[in-house]
Amino acid sequence: MTFLSLIASNFKSALRLLTPVTFLAVIAILNVGPALAAPVLSLKSGENQTDLSDHMAYRLGENRTLVDMVSEYEASEFETSVPVTEQQFEPYSDLWSALTIKNVSKPDGRLADQWIVTFDAFAVRDADIFLVRQSGDVDRLLSFSSAKPYDPAILSGTQLKSKPVILRPEEAAILMVRTSKLMAAAPSLSIRDEADLVEHELRTAALNASFYTLAIFGLIVMLGTNISLKSSVGIRYALLFWLLLAALSFDDNIPLRFLYPSHPEWNPYVGFLISYACIMFGFYVAGSSMVTRKGSHPWSKHVQWFALLPIITLAMIPFIPRVTSYKIQLVWTGIMCLSHFLPLYWWEKSSNRRLFEMWAGLIIIFMAFLVYATLMFSGYLENQIVLRNFAKTTFIVIGTLVMLGLTYGIFSLRREHDRAQQEKIRVLKEDAEKSQRLLEAEKNYSRARDQAALRQRQLATASHDIRQPLSSLRMSLDAGSDNLNHETKQNIREALDYLESLSGDYLFESRPVPDEPLPNDRQVSEKPYPLSMIFQTVGQMFREEAISKGLRLDIVDSSLETALPPLVLMRMVSNLVSNAIKYTVTGKVLVGARKRESGFTIMVLDTGLGMSDEEIVRFQSVYQKGDDSSGEGLGLAICYDLAKKNGLRIEVSSTPNQGTSVSIVAGADAP
Repeated sequence: MTFLSLIASNFKSALRLLTPVTFLAVIAILNVGPALAAPVLSLKSGENQTDLSDHMAYRLGENRTLVDMVSEYEASEFETSVPVTEQQFEPYSDLWSALTIKNVSKPDGRLADQWIVTFDAFAVRDADIFLVRQSGDVDRLLSFSSAKPYDPAILSGTQLKSKPVILRPEEAAILMVRTSKLMAAAPSLSIRDEADLVEHELRTAALNASFYTLAIFGLIVMLGTNISLKSSVGIRYALLFWLLLAALSFDDNIPLRFLYPSHPEWNPYVGFLISYACIMFGFYVAGSSMVTRKGSHPWSKHVQWFALLPIITLAMIPFIPRVTSYKIQLVWTGIMCLSHFLPLYWWEKSSNRRLFEMWAGLIIIFMAFLVYATLMFSGYLENQIVLRNFAKTTFIVIGTLVMLGLTYGIFSLRREHDRAQQEKIRVLKEDAEKSQRLLEAEKNYSRARDQAALRQRQLATASHDIRQPLSSLRMSLDAGSDNLNHETKQNIREALDYLESLSGDYLFESRPVPDEPLPNDRQVSEKPYPLSMIFQTVGQMFREEAISKGLRLDIVDSSLETALPPLVLMRMVSNLVSNAIKYTVTGKVLVGARKRESGFTIMVLDTGLGMSDEEIVRFQSVYQKGDDSSGEGLGLAICYDLAKKNGLRIEVSSTPNQGTSVSIVAGADAP
């Protein structure tokens, strides 16, 4: 009997030659039930078969009954591969898969053994699994429909699982699987015992949890880093990866399980919406990223507007075959990936350096897409687990590369910005040092000029005082010259005349010349400059002095510009700040500017000793100072003098023991 069974199972061609009557007669004689039309898959307790593709037989059977398909299988009319190509396959046609299984365990009094049949549910509209026993009994192990609410008992994540396959030792049966799928792909069947299935589900759940935890944590870091660095490009790419992660979660049926388990009919549309959202946002990110400090790429706006074109395809989804819509979606995805080469090219051109690491990351992204598309449409569709693991691994690799590339690019820009700032600070320091040297020179010049004026006034005073004694001396000489000879009197008169002319010359030279233009009289700068330059220089000059006295020197930056001679404003503001610090014991000194309709006002305020109205008037003159002052009494007088010469106005408001406010008013109505 065993010999005849082997002949029946191994010589299919011989069985086809037998007439149905002869075939039934052989079955009746041997009493072995239905003929085993394909190699028998041996099962043992505790063993698992994770890939049944080499043992399965296939046949199309649209609207055929189970009895018809079992008869055709027993008649060896099934084929070892899917009998139609992708192009010939009608979407959602019934594809029957058959397999003969046998429990080869010895009948040692043990109970029947149990196994679970599983396969991937991707693109499956409905499915049935039957176990046809030798006795003619049929066990329905699975009845799945994508239109029914999510049932975790038969759909574990993305895997369909049957009721237990129960076989007694040495019992054989036929496993019949009917699937209605979108594409011509055989189901990736596995047979596992219950313990192994539980372990497999736990392992899969742990891997998925690890993946999503790592991905979410990485994207949070990526988004937070770019927000803190104020990188709009990095923020947009982080959001794009969030959308890609949402698309991957759809492949794992996460939205179906947790968001709308009672509405499975929404699932295809949600998947397309997420996918096309990734595509359109990817185009927008590529276009908006083609902008740098040196300008934007000419195609920037075009690529952003290109993001609207996939909407046309999305609107056509209800009217085109699902397979076609998947292919169009992949085409759009490929074009979107290619569009990201443009911003990278523009970044390189703008920065004048090669971004090798970012090129490598982008090339890996595009190559991964090509591999994924090839697997999708080259016969590997039935093994969706491989595709999902490949997609997740690619997502982690690409996300890491993009995050590192963007972070490197951002820090490179930051370093360039810092170098530019350092160079700017260096130039400002040089300008401040030059201004300080000019200020010192101006102070020295002012001291020399004041000293010269003092000597001139002293000389004028001395000359004036000498003329009166000379006149008295001449009168005395005329009165007592009778005893002198003519030559002696003549010599004395010539000496007195010389002394009088010399003192007269000194007096004449010491007189001011009203019409003589002064060096800084209403000069105008060649080009406007910001007041902040004056304020920053003054701050550098006096901040340490203020700190040493325990005072706060607050300087409010200003964007106002002026064409007044910078040295004039520098002298005036520095004199006012110097006086404010000198006569302030506690509190602070505030320097700022305010815009007016016809110009601006520079204000220096302090919380010092203050002045009375009489002192304000008196201190406008040179060498006038307070009783406790250690200065020369020139600061405020110099400011008034410079204001008068340059068309400015000084306003002083002060209260004794409450502080002073001095304003420099510039504008058409200043004088």
